[in-house]
Amino acid sequence: MYNASASITSICDAIGVRAGVISPAAAHPKAIELLDDRQNNKLLPMLAAGCVARMPNASERTSGFGTKDFGNTLANVFKSVTLRKRVGLLDHRLICDMRELPDFREHTFPNLDTDIHLDEKSEGGETSSDVSLSDQVGLKAGLASYTKRIFISRQVLVDDDVELIAGLAANVGAAAARREAEKVYALLEGNPVLDDGEYMFHAGMGNIVGSAFSENALGSAMAALRNQITPAGAIANLGTKNLVVASDLEFAARKLIHESGLGNTVYVVVSPWLANGRWYLTADPNLSPAVGLMHLEGSGGNVFVGYIAHDKQRRDGVLLAVAFDFGTVALGRVGIVRGGA
Repeated sequence: MYNASASITSICDAIGVRAGVISPAAAHPKAIELLDDRQNNKLLPMLAAGCVARMPNASERTSGFGTKDFGNTLANVFKSVTLRKRVGLLDHRLICDMRELPDFREHTFPNLDTDIHLDEKSEGGETSSDVSLSDQVGLKAGLASYTKRIFISRQVLVDDDVELIAGLAANVGAAAARREAEKVYALLEGNPVLDDGEYMFHAGMGNIVGSAFSENALGSAMAALRNQITPAGAIANLGTKNLVVASDLEFAARKLIHESGLGNTVYVVVSPWLANGRWYLTADPNLSPAVGLMHLEGSGGNVFVGYIAHDKQRRDGVLLAVAFDFGTVALGRVGIVRGGA
């Protein structure tokens, strides 16, 4: 039954508290009152009734669960939960250069000839040759959409099962994060060919340490990262930011980083999508990006959740659309070293 004294805001805050996305301290005071008497305050039915009550034309009012207003509000709650769940599953982004694309078309990502080496100018001499910044040949990549439709039945809504809905939303958020991570590591393990015709990881390019993970191997990889040669022929001098290891190396990696005193400067990233024994060392992607992770402009790299109008006579409930748009691209080989026998 709709509680007329409870505003839509307070009802939504109460739902947010139950879903775990709003702290009780930050919620509307009326929301706490609603939560104190859960037996008599069914939040989802109350929200539906409130959405009907604020519709301007009585002739347009339908079942509260069937209104667009209710569907959009529920979609916003669902999205908030997906975002909260993903936070702990985004370590792979630490090794990526985050980029936004304006649309779904393929875009070109040049990874050579965009680096320069400054030449010394002699007294009275002329400035050395120009560097021309123009359209570059490069790898082409774009966004892909990963989607699912979620149907929430009228029974779940009437029963006010906010926790069930929040649990599903959390699983959607986790699934999105895992899919993104899987694609990032698939790119690394696939060793793509860059626009110079050579593989991303190539012994002749100084970014492979063909040894099993150990203290000595880690030292060699750190030196390799420092000594890498940029496309312009300069020494990169890049410090180590992330140590990425397969699952079977997690304990050894964390132990070594801790005991070597590198814990404050090197972050350990663990990936179950790497082959056993595989490990990588990366520089700060803001200094020397090797892997690009792309999202649709304005999305913030987040999952989209929207309400879908549907035939209520066939299925009584709320239908939501979930979409996650992202893509990966190799940007270069300077700033990353691959290890493993």
